[in-house]
Amino acid sequence: MFAGFELWSGGLIQHVPKPRRFRSSRGCLACRRIKKKCDEQKPVCGSCQRRGRQTCEWPESFAEPPSSQTTPPSGAAAQCHARISTGVVAASCDVNHDVQPESAVVGEYGAPSASLGPSLLTSMRPSVCAVLPQSDSMKWLSESHRWEMLQRANRAIHGAYIDDHYSILVPAFPTLVESSSYTNAWLALGAVLLAKHLPPDSQLAQVAIHCHTKAIHGLLEHLRVCKVPAQWAVSTLVLLHIFERYGDTCQAPSDAHAKSIRTVFLQRYNEHPPSTTAQLLQLSSLIYRVAVINMFRPLSNDDPADYHCLDEHVAIWSSSRASTGLWQHSLWIGLTPEVFNLMFKLSTLVRLAPLTESWLSKLDQLEGEISDRDVDPALSSLAERKDDGSKESSILSLAEQSDIAHGLYYCAFRILVIRIRAFTSGRPDEGAQQLTYHGIQALHKLIQANFASMTLLWPAIIISLDARKAEEQSISTSFLSRLESPGGARSIASVRRLLGVAWELHDGNMLGSDVLFQHELTANVFL
Repeated sequence: MFAGFELWSGGLIQHVPKPRRFRSSRGCLACRRIKKKCDEQKPVCGSCQRRGRQTCEWPESFAEPPSSQTTPPSGAAAQCHARISTGVVAASCDVNHDVQPESAVVGEYGAPSASLGPSLLTSMRPSVCAVLPQSDSMKWLSESHRWEMLQRANRAIHGAYIDDHYSILVPAFPTLVESSSYTNAWLALGAVLLAKHLPPDSQLAQVAIHCHTKAIHGLLEHLRVCKVPAQWAVSTLVLLHIFERYGDTCQAPSDAHAKSIRTVFLQRYNEHPPSTTAQLLQLSSLIYRVAVINMFRPLSNDDPADYHCLDEHVAIWSSSRASTGLWQHSLWIGLTPEVFNLMFKLSTLVRLAPLTESWLSKLDQLEGEISDRDVDPALSSLAERKDDGSKESSILSLAEQSDIAHGLYYCAFRILVIRIRAFTSGRPDEGAQQLTYHGIQALHKLIQANFASMTLLWPAIIISLDARKAEEQSISTSFLSRLESPGGARSIASVRRLLGVAWELHDGNMLGSDVLFQHELTANVFL
């Protein structure tokens, strides 16, 4: 579900993990560090050994339970053990190998289990990271339900990160206790997943809906007073993804939450402009995320004022003194928010087509901005690039990658301008097929160079819709296959279904890019 998370999160959450506290059941800490055999008759830590203590005073809460224990503890010890056992699985652990609820699998995320018994809770491995019952925002929720929701969110997000410092939530379990924003965002995600895949009359579904409501309320309260930009920025981006695809529990997906999140970013950055690389990347991610899903969101009553909604965000990004450095290339291949703003505006015009005279003037203005950049040489140079079969000849330089990315985007922009004019006037389009040919050839060269980026998925969709020859369709399908791993199988499968509808012949004619004007079909694309 969270494949491609780095593209719209911005990442770079600076979290310094606490130093690991070693504990050995076979020797003291000092002997473990120098890899020396220890006298197992005196298993004391290094601190106690230096102080000459005969018995170790290591806190019992950090000690692993003895392996010989076969029966669960009772009384107060059982309650303490259950509290530790309900922590979230550590990021380095495989969630599929931990003890999980006994439940059948339903749908994509699996069916929820019944209420977890005390025997199951006490048999779970204690978490070495966060003991979540200490969080004030979760005290009202029972341990079994809390574990179920957090574990479900863990399965949904697990693996969607690059490294420990770049990830947002997966390896940062210690921050769940420290940050109410993270805790509530995580809890809201797990709750909405449960509420969507449970029968409405299920007791756990009712608990999930109640938990979701309280988590959202707690998050909004915390964001009003939060002083850490990373926390409110990431948490609001997580909620944007939740609401746009899953809706608000039983409600259908809508634009209300996305507009609210855009307003939060605008207000915060107007008061405190982004001054660090992380803040600037998160602002870029919001602009990209809002733009890339604009054409493929459920149809609603579009507000004409939304046409300019990203202009202020782009202006803040352009005026910032912070620098994104190489992140600008690694995430977006050198594409700037100005390009994403053009993508958003053209997508808005596609949703409003056929256009009135006032909107046609907006289209003329966009066409002027697009024609100012000559992208044909970039695509032509890539198409004419000779490959002698060696590995070095197929590698694209950073400058070539950026040029081709801009070329594909502006090629897709020109195709949309032509298609909008043709749809509005009712006359056949001219010139779109030649642009499609150049774009397909560029995708073919990218395949040969073994270069694929999720940022190129949007222009690849627009260009591939009018692929009429079997060879061109094969190239498009092959390029999508290369994006399946970074983009997620569900996302690429939805794009393939849309292309299948566009390529289907009816009386010898292909629907092609006209499918973009059938919003009930584009709303099924999951990006």
